[in-house]
Amino acid sequence: MDVSRSGQGFHFGAECYPGQLNQVLINVLVNAIDASDEVNANRTYQEIEANPTQQ
Repeated sequence: MDVSRSGQGFHFGAECYPGQLNQVLINVLVNAIDASDEVNANRTYQEIEANPTQQ
């Protein structure tokens, strides 16, 4: 792994495999959707539409 600083900010370099990185990003997205579904499980569509950020 390589982290360096240049005049335009930080540069982060690491060897990675695109397929594995893609799988990680998909897992993060799926987990976020699941969490959202759990939060809204006991609310009606009208409640969600009226106040979408309610916890």
